[in-house]
Amino acid sequence: MNSQTREALEKSIDKWEVRYKKFDNKMGRSNCPLCALFSYFCHGCPVLEKTGYCGCEKTPYTMVARFRYIPLLRNWLAYREYKFLKSLLPEKQFKVFVIRNVDDAKNFWKLYDTWNTTNLYSDKYVLWTFIGELFPETKVGSWKILTSDVAHPAIQEYIFGPQDEI
Repeated sequence: MNSQTREALEKSIDKWEVRYKKFDNKMGRSNCPLCALFSYFCHGCPVLEKTGYCGCEKTPYTMVARFRYIPLLRNWLAYREYKFLKSLLPEKQFKVFVIRNVDDAKNFWKLYDTWNTTNLYSDKYVLWTFIGELFPETKVGSWKILTSDVAHPAIQEYIFGPQDEI
């Protein structure tokens, strides 16, 4: 799934969350981020890939449209569509980078402890910069720190599936 598709899917999920919490009656292709991206024939849409049908057929959406004037049923079906769209998001994947040099590990923990104690953005930035110098291939801010073993701190970089196919 490329970044445009993921962004459109996340926007659609957000819209359906609003619909089931406080019903928003704006539905249809003209108000759907996925439809705006994939046009009328749905080619490349994750909903089509999952169901095999165009136009969100065989999803809770068709029932929401049918029962939009029965509030309790409509909200339950909107929740089902929200959960269905959330199920289309790919699982988070990650790479792990391990700090092998003892001096780098000591510097890392010193910076980490400073940031963890102060919680200041400037200290976090210093830590990000240090990680960027150690591992130039990491993206700033797209990682979290694994602290399973003090001798071998690891940095986990999130990736969302294969790189964008653009």
